[in-house]
Amino acid sequence: VRRLEAGGLRSAVADAVEAAATRSRQLAAASERADGDDDEDDV
Repeated sequence: VRRLEAGGLRSAVADAVEAAATRSRQLAAASERADGDDDEDDV
């Protein structure tokens, strides 16, 4: 475990999780915008 932490594994995992969370928020926002545009067509 010490060798993995010395190699930056914990930091790499934290960075990957942060990047995934950021991308998830971006995709959710884009999906909400796209859904809002389609509502007028359904009327």
